[in-house]
Amino acid sequence: MPKTNCAVVGCGNCTQNLNKWKTNFCDIHGCNKGVAKCVCEPPFQLLPFPTRMKSPERRIAWITKLKRVDPQNPKMLWEPNKNSRVCSMHFEPGTYVPSLNLGQSHPGSSPKTPLHKKRKPPTERVPIDTSSKKQRREKVLAPGTDSLIPSCLELLPSDVHDSDGDSSETLSAVECVQCDEMMGQLADKGDEIRTLKKGLATAERQLANRKRELCNITHQLRKKCQTVVEITYTAIEHNPDKVNFYTGLPQPSSRLFAALHKLVSPLVKRLWRGSRIWSSKVSWKSPTKKKGPQRKLSSRDELLLTLMRMRLGLMNKDVAYRMGISQTLASQIFTSWVKALHTALHHLVYMPSKESLIATKPARYTVYPDLRDIIDCSEIFIETPKDLHLQALCWSDYKHHSTIKFLISVTPTGMIAFISKLFCGRASDKAVTNLSGYYDTLEPYDQVMADKGFLIHEELAKHNCSLAIPPGKRGNAQMTPAQVASNKRIANVRIIVEQVIRRLKCYKILKNIMPLTLLPHADNILMVCAALCNLQPPINK
Repeated sequence: MPKTNCAVVGCGNCTQNLNKWKTNFCDIHGCNKGVAKCVCEPPFQLLPFPTRMKSPERRIAWITKLKRVDPQNPKMLWEPNKNSRVCSMHFEPGTYVPSLNLGQSHPGSSPKTPLHKKRKPPTERVPIDTSSKKQRREKVLAPGTDSLIPSCLELLPSDVHDSDGDSSETLSAVECVQCDEMMGQLADKGDEIRTLKKGLATAERQLANRKRELCNITHQLRKKCQTVVEITYTAIEHNPDKVNFYTGLPQPSSRLFAALHKLVSPLVKRLWRGSRIWSSKVSWKSPTKKKGPQRKLSSRDELLLTLMRMRLGLMNKDVAYRMGISQTLASQIFTSWVKALHTALHHLVYMPSKESLIATKPARYTVYPDLRDIIDCSEIFIETPKDLHLQALCWSDYKHHSTIKFLISVTPTGMIAFISKLFCGRASDKAVTNLSGYYDTLEPYDQVMADKGFLIHEELAKHNCSLAIPPGKRGNAQMTPAQVASNKRIANVRIIVEQVIRRLKCYKILKNIMPLTLLPHADNILMVCAALCNLQPPINK
């Protein structure tokens, strides 16, 4: 409970005094004075001011009797609040308006300290010597100055001053000797002071040089600690292993990177800044002189940034830090080059002719002479969408995560012959195959190999094609030896598609959780990764 004082000026009664009284021991009743069974009256009571609603006249009378001035407006009387109180020692018995000891101390109350104290008298000011240091030093060292150098008479003992003056010659000789000694001492002290000043100046210069060197070293150390090593193509150009690690291109990586840059760079005329910017009225003719600010990265570094992000699965902020650019510019560069790479490389994913397949088919596939390709579906993890309908469409019961699904077709040598657009993770393998346009790549009498979930016999029959899948188990009956042998034979051959999917997901952007911001470009990214995989040596020879 906050402390409440009496509103009368000079009165020290407050709630703290009442609380002290309540804790005292009562000799009459044998208990504390504040308990219920003690009927002793307190020394005073704190009475609240009358309210404006019930008794406004009595409230005005109280305020007028107190004669307190408002501290903010001295011309107005003080206005009490709901916590203001007046102790009962200012009231006469039977009255309702305070009239006793208003404004001065009274018995039983501790007077407060006065608000205004007397000001101390000002101290005397000593005149300031405005002369320079050189003038004061010359005044001290001047031979005829008597005010600063003590006279010889003052330095003499008292018995010499008290003599009669008969020995004036002795006195003058003593004075001269002592003056000469003092002047010599002052000269020596002056030389010592000048020597010390020179040494101090030299030490200050050395200290300043050391401080400057320390600041330079600290600045260099901070710069080394804060600077992120920027990766550029020039730094890794002569190291094929680094080029292969950052880009995923096979050996010779440097030569292949140069050829890829030569093929794709003409297609990147300006950075992609969103679908709203594109217009049919925009002229795409490159001007003779480039307008706008200078490019932050070279064309090769921009291609390296794009391949690094797909190969290592880096976030946009990480790539921006590595390249020393802003996140917005890194996103624009990646989107523009992905579009250009898709335009230039999507021709590498194609279905070869029957003649070329027969000529390059490995020996273990001779059991299936009409086998054209092996198909399978794979899924890519994505961030969970906020929309509940999209969450339901993208949820995969197999992966227990939000995913997107695609169909991949692989030749017996391990080449990616077809890759579909991306579908929601809830779609079945059969639905993805039917909607992907895969059947248009087949020719009559082709044989397709797939897993058990691809129940597409009727769809392939419409195109005069056959399907080779492992035999399924019927009820509780076990498979026959022929079915077991067929299942083993198909599994040994079909494993090639799993190996190709693993090679495809060596590009970590397809293996990690893909951000929702990349979904508009996910089809292009998937096609570019598939095309880059086809540049690598075949798995089966």
